[in-house]
Amino acid sequence: MTEDGWVRLAASDAVRQGRVTVVRVGIRQLGATRIAGAVHAFRNPCPHAGAPLSGGELRGTTIVCSRHGWAFDVVTGACPAHPIYSLSRIEVREVEGSVFARLPPED
Repeated sequence: MTEDGWVRLAASDAVRQGRVTVVRVGIRQLGATRIAGAVHAFRNPCPHAGAPLSGGELRGTTIVCSRHGWAFDVVTGACPAHPIYSLSRIEVREVEGSVFARLPPED
């Protein structure tokens, strides 16, 4: 982890369009994908049922949970069918061929 709280997740070329890359940081499991050239990362467990979202289907900007079919927008975090739930998105940046994330405190 850098002094300003950023941690390296992966090489930039490991995070690809249309696929979810699973990354472990300590005890956390994150999903990362590329949409329209930009990297997006989120906590991998579904906020509703805890299933790994990486096992679901990525449709454009939406990831669909394989357990109950709930859909979450990877860009906004929204769950249109169940607005009280949202995807826990992680702030990311790309620097010199690597993807970095600023992780919130562990809960």
